[in-house]
Amino acid sequence: MDSILSECKKQITLRWGTLDTLEFRMAFLSAAILPEIFGGVCYDPQEDRWDYGEGLFEKFLSEVNSFESDIKPIRWKLHEFEKWM
Repeated sequence: MDSILSECKKQITLRWGTLDTLEFRMAFLSAAILPEIFGGVCYDPQEDRWDYGEGLFEKFLSEVNSFESDIKPIRWKLHEFEKWM
């Protein structure tokens, strides 16, 4: 991991809460897409887990789907679309 981190020049921090399902999905999948595109690393401080490499998006999407399948319908929170910017 140290050799991979030594090549990284930028850091992006994404913060979100799991109570907002849209925010959770977008942030978690962005955390997977960015390292996959740019050859970086994703660190999850809650799990103390480092992830990198191809297939990261599919792995995280599976985790998101698993998390969302456990959410009771009353806890779902989505944003209503208002208009394009």
